[in-house]
Formats: sequence, structure tokens, C-alpha cells
Amino acid sequence: MRQWHQGKEGFMKVTRIQDKYNPDKVWMIKRYLCGTFYVNQEIKGQKLYDRDRRMTKRMLVSIGVLA
Repeated sequence: MRQWHQGKEGFMKVTRIQDKYNPDKVWMIKRYLCGTFYVNQEIKGQKLYDRDRRMTKRMLVSIGVLA
């Protein structure tokens, strides 16, 4: 299985992280080779937002998604 997937903006790595406070919520983080992060949320398997939101690593650490 490949770790990097081809997306429309280049190669990316998709990581799913379960939320600390809500067991039904999963953070879906896409990291591209250029270093940008795009984030979306899934609740009970349904995507919450239509589009992914671009975030920096600092923002992801501040909200507690990344360590």
C-alpha cells in the first residue's frame, strides 16, 4: 500500500485522527508534499464540510489535533 496518494494538487498523505472529546468525530488531515495541510471532519462517517480547510501545522497543534 502506498503512503502518498495522487490528488488534484499533487501527492498527499491522508491521516485520520479520532477527536479527544467526541468519539464520533474523526479529523481527516491531508498533508501534501509541498508541506501544506488541509483539514476536514467526519462525524459518524459523513464529511462535515464540502471543502477541506487549509491550516498550518501551528494551528493544528493549537487546537490539539497534532502533537
